[in-house]
Amino acid sequence: MTAVRTPAQVLAEARRADSQRKRHSVLAALQTLAAAGERITFATVARAAGVSTWLVYAEGVSEHVQAAIDQQSDEPAKARSQGRQTSPASLKTD
Repeated sequence: MTAVRTPAQVLAEARRADSQRKRHSVLAALQTLAAAGERITFATVARAAGVSTWLVYAEGVSEHVQAAIDQQSDEPAKARSQGRQTSPASLKTD
């Protein structure tokens, strides 16, 4: 026999499920952006995941985004050590 749920319980369950789906979408977007070599920012992750920027700053999600940003910021140092050349546009700017 199925227990009768109140409308408030149904709504709370739906909101929890939606929140989980959106959080999984953010993590998937992070992997996609990293694999494509795209620049990772909180805004680009939110846009790619189709969620609000509020969510990517939320506890439990922001740590993943920040870790990806930190990892990506370490990569240019590795690229420079492998002999990559400075672009003409960059030299012109300096």
